[in-house]
Parts: sequence; C-alpha cells; structure tokens
Amino acid sequence: MTNESNVKFKRIDLSQELPEIRPFPETATRIISACDDPNVTASELCAVVQCDPGVALKILRVANSSTYGCSGEVRSLQHAVVVLGFRALRTLTVSVAAADTFAAGGAGAEQRSALWQHSMGCGVVAAAVAQYVEDVKPDDAFLAGIVHDAGKLVLLDLASETYELISKETNELNLISVEQDVFSVDHQELGLRCADEWGLPLEVADAIGDHHNALLEEIDSPMSNLIAVANVLARKWGIGSDPSDTEFDHWPLLHSIAPSIDEDVLQEVSQEAVTQFAEMRSALGG
Repeated sequence: MTNESNVKFKRIDLSQELPEIRPFPETATRIISACDDPNVTASELCAVVQCDPGVALKILRVANSSTYGCSGEVRSLQHAVVVLGFRALRTLTVSVAAADTFAAGGAGAEQRSALWQHSMGCGVVAAAVAQYVEDVKPDDAFLAGIVHDAGKLVLLDLASETYELISKETNELNLISVEQDVFSVDHQELGLRCADEWGLPLEVADAIGDHHNALLEEIDSPMSNLIAVANVLARKWGIGSDPSDTEFDHWPLLHSIAPSIDEDVLQEVSQEAVTQFAEMRSALGG
C-alpha cells in the first residue's frame, strides 16, 4: 500500500491512544459469566434474562422459530432454556446485545445498519457450514460471525465519514492494509479489544482477530478459518448484503476445515442460510 491512500482518505492515527471500547449491555455480560459457571442452574439463568424484558422477548422469538423445531410451543424462559440449552442461550443473549450495540451511536447510522445485516449474514452462514466442521459448534460459530466485525464499530464511532468511504471503495482482501495505512490500526485489532472488554470466549476472540488474516494464510484455528470463509460466502451469496463478486477462491480454505462439502452440499448450505437469515432478522431486528 502506497501513500496514495493518505491523499484519498483522511488519515487518523489511532496507534498512540486507542479509543475507549463502548460497554456491552449488562445482561449479556452476566449471561456470559453465568454460562461459564458449571454449577449454574436454569432458574438462575432465567432470573438474569428476566431483568431485561427486551432480551427475553427476542430469545422467546428465536426459540419458537423453525430453527429449533418448536414453532409457537415455547411460552416461558424456563422452557426456552430447556429447548435451547445453556450454550445457545448464551449465544442468543450476546447476539441480542450485539444488535443493540450495533444500532447505538449518532453518526453513520446507515453504515451501522448495513454492518449489522452483514454480521447476521455471516453468523448464519458460519452456523450452517459449522455442521460439517469438526470441533466447532454451530452456536459458537453463529456468535463468532455476529461479532466478527465489532472493531468496525470503533472506527465508525471515531471517523464515520472516512470509514464509510473506505468501506465502499476497498475490497475485502485489501481492507486491512488500507485501515492500517489510514488509522495505524485495523478492525481486527480493535475487535480483539472489544472481545476482551466484553468477556467473549477465547475462540470467538481468535476469530475476530484473524478472520482477514486467514484469507491470506491458513490460521491454526478452525473457528478463525470458518469465519473467514463465512465472511466471503455471505457477501458472495448476498445474505445480509447485496451479492458481490470476490477475488478470493473459497474452496481451498473451505475444504481444509470441511472436506466433506462439495458443490451440491454448499448449495444446500446456501439455501439453509437464506432461510435462517430471514428468521434471525425477524427475531433480532434489523
């Protein structure tokens, strides 16, 4: 990357004093902590969720979606915990919190909305592909997909006009180098700070920090490689955004984590992700 980008984009050096990370909603933070406790009970989890009626309502909507095969049958949080399980409850609570976090902020509202749509798209694609990946659970893959671009929120907070221009005029393969050139830091690094502040699981944090790096060289992390592929496929298929061509050949990386996926299976994955996206968008908002 040459200094040409310094002329095209307004340069804002963030390397000396990194910005503060906006806090995650308290309900999500408490659920993450509770789900990490092997002795926590369903009643204790429900008590935490019930403190936030908005979160509780969205969790019930998702529990009643066809994803979990209980359309209209789940009428209480206690039942939802039984249907979903602790891990899925954690994932959904964090996802609901992420929806609120992406929407917050005065500047760049249109860009934030587009970012949230793409994040949901990446999440559902990651969850669908994860069914064929060893050692990666679909719930965790969905969560990693939802928050993989959290670092972009920081850049939108600080320089919405500049970052909107960068996002429109830079392809995925060059984005990290342009961010580093303009801001002296990229959204992967800022996303890692978000993951640390929010208490996200380690493998989710790893995916946030490497989902672009994995496009250039395979990372020793199935989750990171999965989110890298899901990020590309969501854009290619137009799930959460308009369809877009990509210079990246997804097959080598996809086969490295999911050897059983061929073109026919990938078509089924695409159709499943489209359906799941519509349901998640309805439940989580956006």
